Amino acid sequence: NSVPPVRMPRANSSARRAVRSMAPGNRRAMRAAALRIPIYTVAVGTPNGTIPIKRGSRIVTTPVPVSPQQLAQIASLSGGRAFTASDAAGLSAVYAHLAAELGRKHVKHEITASFAGGGLVLLLLGSVLSLRWFGRLI
Repeated sequence: NSVPPVRMPRANSSARRAVRSMAPGNRRAMRAAALRIPIYTVAVGTPNGTIPIKRGSRIVTTPVPVSPQQLAQIASLSGGRAFTASDAAGLSAVYAHLAAELGRKHVKHEITASFAGGGLVLLLLGSVLSLRWFGRLI
């Protein structure tokens, strides 16, 4: 299922260029806001974070600084909230807050009618085949 594009009101060409020049995350946040889907971001890490990346036979250390400002902007554009965690305890606290805020809802669905309908279809099919093969209902 494809997500429909955000319908922007007609604007002058400079406004359209500004929207096109936005970072992809911001455009997606605007699309999420148009669909009423809030984005909650969690900045995890430090400004001096690095990860090892294998390049051929070498391992290169690559900087991956966290950008809490950009994540906050994405969350704000979509109607969500931004959180920051610098360690495991902070991350657990953020997830506990999100779990309490978002939660889950269990809904029971009645499926008896589906099984009864399937049984009726099989009964009718058997009746039709009986009439065809034997000329009477058995």
